[in-house]
Amino acid sequence: MFARPNNPNLNVNKTFAIAQLNTDWIFYLDPDETIPEELAERIRASTAAGNTRHAAIRIPRRNHFFGRWLRFGGQYPDYQVRLFRPGKAVFPNRHVHESLKIEGTTGVIDSPFDHSPLPHPG
Repeated sequence: MFARPNNPNLNVNKTFAIAQLNTDWIFYLDPDETIPEELAERIRASTAAGNTRHAAIRIPRRNHFFGRWLRFGGQYPDYQVRLFRPGKAVFPNRHVHESLKIEGTTGVIDSPFDHSPLPHPG
C-alpha cells in the first residue's frame, strides 16, 4: 500500500499510482465505469504472453445517461486507451479529460466497457 497527499489534478494522482505498479499490463477505470465479463475475457486473452505486440489497446466505451445507453449522436463507440504496457504510456498531466500519450502501436478490443456517471446533486 502507498499513500500521498491528494493533488487536485487527478491525472497527477494516476501518474503516481501507475509508477508504483510492477505488472506486465495496466488497466485503469474511473469510479463510474465497469467491465462486463465479455470484456474481461477479451482482456485476459489479449494480454496473455505473446498475444500482442502493441504498447496499448483501445476499447470502446458505452456511455449511459440516466440509465440509458447513448448509442447515437456520436456517443458510441467512444474509444478510450485504458489498457497499456508500463513505460509505454504517460499522462501529460494537464487537465481532466486528457488522453494517454502512447509510445508504440495501439491495438483494439471491440468489446465495450460501461460508463454510467451519476447526476451531480443540486
